[in-house]
Amino acid sequence: EDFFENDRGQLVCDNPPFGLKKKIILKLVERNKQFMLIVPISTIAYNYAKVLKNHLQLLIFKSRPKYMKCDTKTGKINFNDKKQPAFDSCVICWKMNLKNDINFI
Repeated sequence: EDFFENDRGQLVCDNPPFGLKKKIILKLVERNKQFMLIVPISTIAYNYAKVLKNHLQLLIFKSRPKYMKCDTKTGKINFNDKKQPAFDSCVICWKMNLKNDINFI
């Protein structure tokens, strides 16, 4: 189902397509929806991320994670083919009320 057309659930936990992350973050804040998104750590430096300032918390990986890729044609994931990206990632959390604002995982 189309994320932008539907608003279900109380919490969004996702690894959004990087090309849509700005639009997704702004839509989630507009909906006042709690979320946890895996994004490049540089995301928090962009101007659009300033909308998160009052409720932003971070989960920072102790090492650079590897990601499995989903085949967009078949929808299948190859669990043996993990790729390490050229950038560091973090989980931006909004309105999650975690014990600490910055957490190393």
